[in-house]
Amino acid sequence: MRLIVDGDACPVKDLIQRAALRLQVPMILVSNRPMAFGNEPGVTPVIVPEGPDQADRWIATEATRDDLVITADIPLAAEVVAKGSLALGHRGEVFDAASIGEYKARWTLMNSLRAEGLELGGPKTYGNKDRAAFANAFERLVQRLQKAQRP
Repeated sequence: MRLIVDGDACPVKDLIQRAALRLQVPMILVSNRPMAFGNEPGVTPVIVPEGPDQADRWIATEATRDDLVITADIPLAAEVVAKGSLALGHRGEVFDAASIGEYKARWTLMNSLRAEGLELGGPKTYGNKDRAAFANAFERLVQRLQKAQRP
């Protein structure tokens, strides 16, 4: 099992890194530029070429069914779930085979409305409740993956 993090806008890198060290699980931080956080113990930085969706392409290609992908990108989450991986949003959203269809439909609808010029506002401010929801969902998914890996 690896923790693959879509790192450019991830507000919970510190939580993931501490858990990776505690669980002795590799953390791969994927971004299109060097990040100071990439030098932390237990973190393997992967720097992809600059350009739209380059980090997403790397993650979608490299993720396996044993990995947990942390991303807020719904199309990327849908891609890795289609490969059998689990994905987790930084607000604690669990993206798996049972839930990804609804998330993808909502993302598509909102994208269409924005394309029509409708002003929908941005995401709510990230706060302590979001961090706690992420931490709880993260622990549940890691345990689920660890159980699945036992012979």
